[in-house]
Amino acid sequence: PHKARLCELIQRRHYEAVYAFDDVPGLLDRIERSGTVVHRCFTFTAPRLHGLASDAWVLAQLGIPSPHALPTVRSRPADAQAMQSRLRDLGCAGPVVVFQPGNSRTLHPLHRFRPRRNLKAWPVDSWAAVAERLLTADPTVSIALAGAPSETSTAEAIHQLVPVQLRSRVVVLTNELPVPCLAGLLSLAIGCISVDTGPAHLAAALGCPLTVLFGPADPDIMAPAGPQPVAVLRSGVACSPCYGTKRRRTCQRKGRFEYGVASIDVIVERVRDAYVRIKRLDVHGENIVTQKQPRSRQHGLL
Repeated sequence: PHKARLCELIQRRHYEAVYAFDDVPGLLDRIERSGTVVHRCFTFTAPRLHGLASDAWVLAQLGIPSPHALPTVRSRPADAQAMQSRLRDLGCAGPVVVFQPGNSRTLHPLHRFRPRRNLKAWPVDSWAAVAERLLTADPTVSIALAGAPSETSTAEAIHQLVPVQLRSRVVVLTNELPVPCLAGLLSLAIGCISVDTGPAHLAAALGCPLTVLFGPADPDIMAPAGPQPVAVLRSGVACSPCYGTKRRRTCQRKGRFEYGVASIDVIVERVRDAYVRIKRLDVHGENIVTQKQPRSRQHGLL
């Protein structure tokens, strides 16, 4: 149905041509049959580049200039202040680390019945293990579990696996985070740990210290990018990446990626390193970043 609606929209607006950067089966032929010229830009023999660079390269082949700056986003001060107030109400007055365990597959209404079909998921017990390590290492740190309302069950499962004595410092915010509020939360955070999903790209663009977990997808092409370096942790599976290939359809692992205890150590250390650097800036009076002062893109963290 969405293909038909798109074709109707193109016809109604009388576009002379459509430049397609990706091949959607059946859609481009349907647009051509409606009388609109379709330029299949993805047929260029493009070099293997990150998605941003690849799009810029294709535009260059068409003679269209494009900016080369990395994506940068600022949260609105009102959104950051609202999230700061909400965190305080929940007892999170100190530094906050954001967890983003869900992705688009988690939004599917049948996800809880077939979780192994989620190609980018990381087990909830692994998330809980990272949370326990972070909370034990620093008694002032709190963890905010982010996501959409339909991801609440995943967030609550992680919350319940955290030891009882630490659980009060883990808050579930999945019902309170439209995109502006998520941006406000990330601007306050000392770090974000995420699977390969949209909010990870937002965190990177905001300059939030980000550790992103990649499984079947290729981070060389799809990793988040922003004004600060992003720490990418790849799957230990030898056949990865396979996302978007025929191999994925016959994968015996069902696309699940695996990390061991050593990887949990790596994640914890990366978050702690980022926090140490923030505190070092604070001590020296440079680019002070605390929960009381939302971060702008000028503050260098990593």
